[in-house]
Amino acid sequence: MKKAYLGVAFSLLTIAGYADQEELTPLNEELVSREEIIANNEMAENLLPQRQVEVEKKCTPPIFTAQAQFSYFYPISEDFRDIFGDGGINYGFDLAARFYKGFEAFFGFDYFEKEGHSLGGNQKTCVRIIPLSAGLRYGFYPMCWWKIYVGAGPTYHFLKITNDSIYVESKVTKGRVGGVYQFGMDFFPCKYLVIGLFTEYFQQVMPFETKNNQCNITRYDADLSGVNAGGGIGFAF
Repeated sequence: MKKAYLGVAFSLLTIAGYADQEELTPLNEELVSREEIIANNEMAENLLPQRQVEVEKKCTPPIFTAQAQFSYFYPISEDFRDIFGDGGINYGFDLAARFYKGFEAFFGFDYFEKEGHSLGGNQKTCVRIIPLSAGLRYGFYPMCWWKIYVGAGPTYHFLKITNDSIYVESKVTKGRVGGVYQFGMDFFPCKYLVIGLFTEYFQQVMPFETKNNQCNITRYDADLSGVNAGGGIGFAF
């Protein structure tokens, strides 16, 4: 009888042991899964800064850009348009250098030349305008290959006018400080290549003195202000 009781007790203990194992197994699995989640989170946290650095390196904007530009210059002065027409092709060169985050310094050179006829006498006249500009821009990147910028700065306009009329000077050369305001976009389709679109407003009034009063000729100040819009292509590095 004692052996029978001992056998029954051993069987009960064995069954209880298996039951305890079955009850502990889900808990152990839960602990293991929690440890795996924590380990995965720590790994992700360690990899995140590396990925951010890789993205920043991939999206690092160029330091220098140089573009040859072609645009259409439209003068706002009605007198200018009456003499030389509604506007014409403007050729330019733009150089920009980034020095702090989105800020960059720019230098611009433009060349505009147009023939026309003097008012009243209808004599041939020609105007040549060469603005030199320099200033600051701020650009931001909605995407790695796309930059939007605004800028402003002073300009120095060189003006040369030639006339066939006997009532005014045959050649006039002047220079004066003005200003320029810019809005544009640059696209970087591949390494070392930049394609730009821009609009800028030149502000410049060139004063003139009337010298030939005997012929009753009145000479007004030349308003060279106008809107310049176009595109460019060049190098980025």
